[in-house]
Amino acid sequence: MLARRFDEWWLDGIELETLDPEVRWIVNAANLVSGARFAFERDVAGDYTTGLALTRGTGIRLSTAVAASAAVPGAFAPVVVRGLDFPCPSWDPVLMDGGTYDNTGLQAFDRPRYRDVFIVSLNAGGLLRPGSYGKVPIIRDLARANSLLYRQSTALRTSSVVDEFRRGAAAVDPLPEGARRGVLAALSTVVPDTGSEPAREWRARFPERREHDGVDLSLVPTVFDRLDERLCRALVHRGWWLAGACLATYHPDRLGDFSEWSAPAM
Repeated sequence: MLARRFDEWWLDGIELETLDPEVRWIVNAANLVSGARFAFERDVAGDYTTGLALTRGTGIRLSTAVAASAAVPGAFAPVVVRGLDFPCPSWDPVLMDGGTYDNTGLQAFDRPRYRDVFIVSLNAGGLLRPGSYGKVPIIRDLARANSLLYRQSTALRTSSVVDEFRRGAAAVDPLPEGARRGVLAALSTVVPDTGSEPAREWRARFPERREHDGVDLSLVPTVFDRLDERLCRALVHRGWWLAGACLATYHPDRLGDFSEWSAPAM
């Protein structure tokens, strides 16, 4: 039902195999059967335990992948994937929100073939907040435990990637094993004012906007309801600004000349 709604609202029945081949599209879910990250891509779908199945001729839709990735525990039932020919089948994959396994989505780029790929990662996940998660004991405790699992998986992945970025910043080409280059930010990130010329120019041309209606954007909750268009635009602007600010601060050569750029509309 969720996949059908996604098709009605946005995706128009697009099949995975019809996606642009010039882009590597990855929609992540978590496989409750194998306990691994399950990825939907243009040409294949699967994980490292069940193997990869070809999508060509299967009719599997992008909306199915998005519904699996959005199947938050307790809110939506897991998505069961049928009709794909996996090399090592046991049971049909039973999929839920990919963030329960890796909320950053960066595991897809752990392979050596991506060692020289520059990564720009923006984490829009929520914060582990103090205080009550509700008044009903079982629901309250499950909600807080779920938030703690998100926090733990994200912290471990983020720490690992940041260590790789630090080793990459100190290395020369070719990059050694365990070194990467890139930037990583979250909605709550405070980008340090290094005083470098590109960083000053970025802040002067594009002032930072952390809040919407007096509330820090990192505190906006994940909801399954229509968001105000102004809030959506503020979140898009925040992500865009963070990417540029991080590049201007740490890798200005990657950012290039932005004197003619325009910020996303607010």
